[in-house]
Amino acid sequence: MFDTLEDRREVGEVIRAFGLSPATTAADVTRLRPFAEIVKLLPRGRGGRSRHVSVMHRWTLTGRLNQKLESVQTGGIRCTSLLWVYEFFQRLTTADQPTTQANSQPTFPLQVRTSTQREKALARAERELDKLGV
Repeated sequence: MFDTLEDRREVGEVIRAFGLSPATTAADVTRLRPFAEIVKLLPRGRGGRSRHVSVMHRWTLTGRLNQKLESVQTGGIRCTSLLWVYEFFQRLTTADQPTTQANSQPTFPLQVRTSTQREKALARAERELDKLGV
């Protein structure tokens, strides 16, 4: 399953990322585990609180930043692997980075202005035009 050096390196990264024992094998990393077990290994959320299992379901069904967590349903239990969670986090990290275009200027997602911000900007532009006599 993990024949190449790159595959073995990725397993090592997963083991370090989740703080697992160095004795953890590739089979342990790829083994399907219920969400309830995986969620205990995730980093804590805001305020140091542990994450709820519903987070895993949300990441699987609706995703985040157009990325979805891979999972399978066995009987009535939804499962995923540590490798799939690690890959999901890697995709989120990549998707969250600003993209660069040909001119090498980073492009960030458009920021939506509120109506108040728009009105203030319009008033500012009108004052500048009045100063110029336009």
